[in-house]
Amino acid sequence: MLRTGKQRGNFTFWTEYYEESDTYDPNDLGFLRANNSRVAEVNVGYRNFRPSFWNLNKFQSNLSVNYERLYAPNLFGGAYWQSSLVMVSKSFNAGGLSFNGALFENNDYFEPRAENIGEYKFVRPIWTNMSTWFSSNYQKRIAVDARLGYVDVQRGDWWEWNYSLEFRFRLSNQLFLLHEWKQSFQYNSEGFAVGFGSPINEFDGILFGNRDRLTNEQSLGLDYTITNRLGMTFRLRHYNAQIKYNSFYELLDNGRLNPLADYSGNDVNGFSAYDINYNAFTIDMLLRWVFLPGSELNFVWKNSIFTSDSDVDNRYWETLNNTLQNGPINTISLKVIYWLDSQYLKKKPTEGI
Repeated sequence: MLRTGKQRGNFTFWTEYYEESDTYDPNDLGFLRANNSRVAEVNVGYRNFRPSFWNLNKFQSNLSVNYERLYAPNLFGGAYWQSSLVMVSKSFNAGGLSFNGALFENNDYFEPRAENIGEYKFVRPIWTNMSTWFSSNYQKRIAVDARLGYVDVQRGDWWEWNYSLEFRFRLSNQLFLLHEWKQSFQYNSEGFAVGFGSPINEFDGILFGNRDRLTNEQSLGLDYTITNRLGMTFRLRHYNAQIKYNSFYELLDNGRLNPLADYSGNDVNGFSAYDINYNAFTIDMLLRWVFLPGSELNFVWKNSIFTSDSDVDNRYWETLNNTLQNGPINTISLKVIYWLDSQYLKKKPTEGI
């Protein structure tokens, strides 16, 4: 990766170029969505830590444009833009706006799920994402984070919107509680059709679909500091994704979609082999005891339930109740970390010799 720019002062800018080869292992340095890319990006920004307007404590903004290609074969991927505005008041409440999108129709070489990357492509439409957010002062006993977003897609009736709401409660100096709720809605989106059943008629080609997707995510967290050496963290999360297909397409060689009016995608019972209601319910609890400096004992309990069915019309609480009826998988682990100082292993010199 090559990067140069200016980071001091009110006005900042930088430009960078990086490559990820088609043989790069994405697990080498943690999570990587995909390798095989070349990206060039330019970013300009303005920030002011002593603004004289709107009773603000800090103000910053930026605008960036990036250009992407495949690494091998060297093919055009897309061109995108992004801008953001962040404001922090003198009472330490924060808010902002974010905009990003595609400058042109772009080529997605990964969505067709072909064996050879670059052999097939899916032409994605121009889209624009707009979102706003607010975060209250975390120093208060009760704080709120909220976000609202909308995505305009320039293809047919495809559009999306999402929101999230999080409440943070500092019940005492030792006890902290948070609850978060997220929902995202996609209508008439297009993408590769993954079959979860056995359709009556198998399609010989690359099958895409027009679908509606609803994603619900709810989480509950608890942090309890018992002593300065003993503490507990608890995280409960439920993730639910419902995908319902409206119609199907054949991916053409030019990356466009050809409607398949006679393909239903149904199984022998008349149900869609592509619709899915997926659920992941997990609990992670950690009890950590630091019994010596640098040495600790960790007790971990994990509870997980994973289910999937085709009941895509169920309401959220009905789906959650059905998920909890399934047997969970529980795991318990104990880990001891002991820091051994080599200085204690050395023999001390005998005095008086």
